[in-house]
Amino acid sequence: MNRLLSVVSESRGGEEARSSPFNSSINNIIWEKNMKWIFKCFRKYAVFNGRAGREEYTYFTLFVVFIQFFFLSIDFLIGWEFENIIEVVPVLPLFEISRLITVLPALSVTIRRLHDINKSGWWVLMVLTIIGFIPLAYYCFFEKSDKGENQYGLSPAK
Repeated sequence: MNRLLSVVSESRGGEEARSSPFNSSINNIIWEKNMKWIFKCFRKYAVFNGRAGREEYTYFTLFVVFIQFFFLSIDFLIGWEFENIIEVVPVLPLFEISRLITVLPALSVTIRRLHDINKSGWWVLMVLTIIGFIPLAYYCFFEKSDKGENQYGLSPAK
C-alpha cells in the first residue's frame, strides 16, 4: 500500500513524494516504535516478574481492544453464533479465540505495570469487584513509573 501511494505521488510531481505523510520510511519508524511494545508483550507472555512501562501497557491494551472488537465484528457480520449452556450468552468463535490468545499476555503486562508503580501484582484482583476497575485503570494508564530501581527490579528501558 505504501509503495502504491509513493508511486502515485511520484507521478504527480515528485515533490509530494518526499513530503508525503505516507512515505514508507516514516511509516516504518512509526510502525516499529509502536509495534515493538506489542511484540514485547507477546514474547514475555508468561513473565510475571519485572516491570513494564506505561507506554508498553497502553499500546498492548489498545491493541487487544482493537483485535477483540475486530473479531467480534467479524463474528456478527458472518453470523457465527453457537449455543451456550447459558442461552442468553452466545459463543462467538473468533472473539473467544482472540480472548484465549490475549488473556495471559494481558494479565502478565498488567502485573508488570503494577510492579512498575511499586504495587503488588495481587492488585489485579481488584478488577473482580467491578468498582475496583476504576483505580486499577488509573494506576495502569495514568500513574507515572517509579524512577530508578524498586523492589521489583530496574526501571524498564524505553
